[in-house]
Amino acid sequence: MKILDRYIASSIAAAFLSGVMVFMVLLCAIDLFKGFIELVTKYGVEPGVAFSIFAYKIPGMLVFAFPMAVLLGILLVFSRMSAESEMVAMRAGGVSFVRITIPVMIFSLLITGLTFIISNYYAPYASKCSEELRLVALKQAKGESHLYLQKDRDNKNILYTLQTGRLDVSDTGAVMHDVSVLYFKNGAPDLLVYAPRAEWVERRYWKFYGGYVKPLGRDAAEISMQGKDSSFTLELGYQLTVSPILLKNDTKDPADLTSDDIRLQVREMIAAGKGTPHDLGQWLTRLDQRFSTPFACLVFALIGAPLGLRHHRTSSAVGFGISLLVIFAFYFVNVYVTSFGDNGTIPPAVSAWTPNVLGAILGIFLLLRANR
Repeated sequence: MKILDRYIASSIAAAFLSGVMVFMVLLCAIDLFKGFIELVTKYGVEPGVAFSIFAYKIPGMLVFAFPMAVLLGILLVFSRMSAESEMVAMRAGGVSFVRITIPVMIFSLLITGLTFIISNYYAPYASKCSEELRLVALKQAKGESHLYLQKDRDNKNILYTLQTGRLDVSDTGAVMHDVSVLYFKNGAPDLLVYAPRAEWVERRYWKFYGGYVKPLGRDAAEISMQGKDSSFTLELGYQLTVSPILLKNDTKDPADLTSDDIRLQVREMIAAGKGTPHDLGQWLTRLDQRFSTPFACLVFALIGAPLGLRHHRTSSAVGFGISLLVIFAFYFVNVYVTSFGDNGTIPPAVSAWTPNVLGAILGIFLLLRANR
């Protein structure tokens, strides 16, 4: 049986690698190449920089390509084994179909673990690097330099712009270096604040160290200079209270954050009074999906094994078509229930795990039916 297990596992591994290449080409062509061309032609970003932005997106694509490649690889291998009567020979030798699928499940579990590692550690880091590089490239192309732009609720009037040389964020706090904040009042600059250093205090406001506060349009004598080692906070009307996570992530996209960063963002939102299911739905749903998405590999393995057995003497194109149909149905359900999780209609865990649960039920049913 060890020889049989190695034969099945090696065949699926080869087909899996081919599937990864196929789906990565498709995903890149659909999503990334368009963005690459737009950066170069529309915004004037250098091709080398645009390629770096593009390359950083690849780990995130692998998270979706791996489950699809698992399904395609199993369908192709099992269809070929059925067409060449290898399945008939194994069943005639007293090997049950469930036993045949054991190396398949072990392989899919290994890919599930690899997908989990990429999804939770490498993909968020790479996505964040890509976004930061894209923002820097666009700001250079447009001649902009501010890190963060705060507008009012109607998104019409600018409240302030903030520029910082470096921002360090951790679970214990946050520090900005070389901070400049320009406040606006009725559309005109009203107050300029500069400090070599600022600290995030009690998860509520920023405290500045050194630097100065300059009321604009007033006499120079009214400028309030600060000592090198002194500290100050602004008056209530100008107090800087924006979360460091929001400063660090202008796009507010959970895809750019690790699981720990998402948890930190949730705590920041709750501390800021944004703890309703509607406010937290997207963040909590994406946090649960960091754990549920990798298990799509195992779900697709459960579905792909019996589906591959049922289609005899078919070409690889048919197997590819079947895999696309299954993938489309799975991700359609995923997008549908995710929308309910994002707006707080259903619990985030239910939203994240429903596609896997439904797919697993279908896969187990097909597996048991094929074993008869």
